[in-house]
Amino acid sequence: MSKTTGTTVQPAGRSDFLHVTSSRMGIPNGDSFAGGQRYDDQTSKLLISDVCEKRYARDMLLMKNKIAGTSHQIYLQGIDLEKFEALGLKPNGKESASSLQMRYLAQMYQKDPSVQTTVDGKSVFDSKKLLLKNIDVKAFGGISTDTKDKKSPTSGPAQVTGPIQFAALNPSLITVILRDHQNTSKFQSNISENAQGAIATTQLVPFSINQVVGNVNPATALDTGLTEDEVILIVKALWNGVNNCRSRMKTGQDSRLFIKINYKDPFAKNAALHKLIKVTVPGSTEPREMEDVQWDFSALAKFVAKDSVKNVEYIVEDELESIFNEQMKAVKNKLVPLSPEL
Repeated sequence: MSKTTGTTVQPAGRSDFLHVTSSRMGIPNGDSFAGGQRYDDQTSKLLISDVCEKRYARDMLLMKNKIAGTSHQIYLQGIDLEKFEALGLKPNGKESASSLQMRYLAQMYQKDPSVQTTVDGKSVFDSKKLLLKNIDVKAFGGISTDTKDKKSPTSGPAQVTGPIQFAALNPSLITVILRDHQNTSKFQSNISENAQGAIATTQLVPFSINQVVGNVNPATALDTGLTEDEVILIVKALWNGVNNCRSRMKTGQDSRLFIKINYKDPFAKNAALHKLIKVTVPGSTEPREMEDVQWDFSALAKFVAKDSVKNVEYIVEDELESIFNEQMKAVKNKLVPLSPEL
């Protein structure tokens, strides 16, 4: 789907996101400090963080680079020392991963005058412009730290606010009961010694329907240069990132529906975005599969029918497609399907 007119690139417009996923026998978003799944004891709903959601997009684009040979530059990633040293750069052992990345970027774009600036009469790389060479920074924002090196090739620390943001914590669409799960493991200190066993207990999510809500701010998109094509790239990376996550506790996850609501008004606001899709569980049986829940898109259809909504771009998974199409048929003229292919 083209987002350009002639040679003019279309800047990102005002839109809202609804990313609906399912999870089965796993931990969709673990809590690093408390252990187990992030969970709201008061509502009995799972919580998915914005950081977790953004990680899916970054990891998917890195995976695409590795498999398909694309060149999406990602700022927040593990440092590949071999790749770093291939450019003739040596880590000094004291700097942060951020400053290491900034030196790497400066080497990558050393012949690009558009990322240079003048500081104290000296030509150096503009830290903010270097950050914006990364698609994840253009979309989500990022911070660089000072290298604390007099010979630093960059202008110092910088911060970018991203136009794509998600709610800090996103409750699941259904309540869940966490289940204890035990793992056993055995390791040997050397080949001649007996293995020492250990038992770890965690809490798994038997089944859940999860939703993450977000939006695109067009004014901030102008600041970072994010285009509508790049927004679609992020949407597809989020969709595929959930489906292709390599973590053991996330292999039971699937993207089910991604809704991108596009507005005519660049300052439009929907305070009830998280309420547009409802999922219920009939009876008293705990759900374990998609067929165990019922979907209600009536509030979404009613909202999309409003004149303020330009159209809705969406990706829907096969198992939910017929239900979605049936309940959204009244606003079919505003629905624009997207291919999930990156």
